[in-house]
Amino acid sequence: MKITLVNPEGEKKSQKQLHLSLLYLATALHRKGHTVKVVDSQIENIGKKLRPLILKSDIVGFSVMTNQVKNAIELSDLVKEKDPDIKVVWGGIHPTLYPKQTVEDKSVDFVITNEGEITLLELSSWLEGKGKISDIKGLVYKENGKVRVTSKREFLDLNTLSPPEWEILKIREYISDFKIGGKSFGKSLPLHSGRGCVYNCAFCINLLENRWRPLNAGKILGEVKILTERYGIEYIQFMDENFFVNKKRVEEFCEAMISENIDVKWHANTRANYFNENHLNNSLMRLAKKSGCTTLAMGIESGSEKILNKLKKEITMPQILNAVTTCRKFDINTICSFMIGIPGEEKKDMMETLRLITKIKKINPKAYIIGPQVFRPYPGCSLYNEVKGLFKEPLTLREWSSKNLFEGYASLDSLPWISEPDIAANAWFYVMRAQSTPDSFTKALLEFPFKKIADFRMKHGLFGFNIDKEIFESFQGLYHKQFQSSIH
Repeated sequence: MKITLVNPEGEKKSQKQLHLSLLYLATALHRKGHTVKVVDSQIENIGKKLRPLILKSDIVGFSVMTNQVKNAIELSDLVKEKDPDIKVVWGGIHPTLYPKQTVEDKSVDFVITNEGEITLLELSSWLEGKGKISDIKGLVYKENGKVRVTSKREFLDLNTLSPPEWEILKIREYISDFKIGGKSFGKSLPLHSGRGCVYNCAFCINLLENRWRPLNAGKILGEVKILTERYGIEYIQFMDENFFVNKKRVEEFCEAMISENIDVKWHANTRANYFNENHLNNSLMRLAKKSGCTTLAMGIESGSEKILNKLKKEITMPQILNAVTTCRKFDINTICSFMIGIPGEEKKDMMETLRLITKIKKINPKAYIIGPQVFRPYPGCSLYNEVKGLFKEPLTLREWSSKNLFEGYASLDSLPWISEPDIAANAWFYVMRAQSTPDSFTKALLEFPFKKIADFRMKHGLFGFNIDKEIFESFQGLYHKQFQSSIH
């Protein structure tokens, strides 16, 4: 069949990132003989590119996150206007969370939940007249005006799709200069070395039931070689939720990188509780560093033990501080992400988070902080059930198209459990200002007063009357306009 896969536009522009899920999906289809085209809004005019492809397609598939719903609906409508017989398939996080609501829309024929590679292959075969639609696992569809949901699909072994067919996408369009803390690491692309996670954090969308499915070390090495040899990649971002689940696999990968003298830097996600003698110990840290590891990212989430327990993070404050200290010892960059606005979180808990951020920066001034981001509830996480009914969700797919994640659904004024909305709304801004690392003397001089005010606010918990924030944002806009450059 002729299949077009689409990555729609989001509500806000962000740095372009290779869509690995679409790459694997296109690979699976192509290997079974289908003709596959990928249209990505990040690198091309999506409307202009998609229009001529529509009438040449049997299926148009959309990979959709919540902030892409609006554009995905517009494009789905376009497909149906051109030819109602072309099948529109939605997959990705949003339709997986809201499958029935999504498939009820007039312009959506099918929803694929969770992993889509096998499901879309089987759906394509059914559309060619083979098999029964009710036998296709992981599918939601309409039949005689009713929504039908098939059984869950078994997990996919990622090794069967490795390596993906990189040439399907315009790979060179996605290569970027990776930077952190003002330092450049060179030409970069992302990789998946596994899917899923073995933990059960209360805020996480546990769609795949805590199942971790890794590539073996040899497969990872093979994909690294393709990127370095074919595209000249100097830095690889492992996008797995948790790269270090299996110590032996990491050891094998690092040893292979060293023995084959592959000159590439890399970073990955890990957990604070892994830094111990039995797991991410000094020996493994040295090995990872020697193999090219420059950065480790961790979800810390909160500085309050009470909130960490509520989030089911299974990490402690001593483990967090030990992890940051260990990374500094081996001169490995640390990225720590945080959340705020958790149900049951009080001002003292929020302040403990801000104090922990300050402490982490003192231990390792090079540590990079992400957030604190406001917790927003989604079906699939256990915290959702605690607050369900306290806020209003869109009831139809098209309602989502008129709202985005921050202005409408789950905006701060619609989250009644947040005890300190001023802190929740402004903590991220002041954390970013306090840790800013301007890359020039001029920028440092201009940012200095805002940095000092941010330090004071964080220390004393003063997050109201944000005239300094308004001035900075106005000043930043003028700077963008005048010099075509952002302040970091």
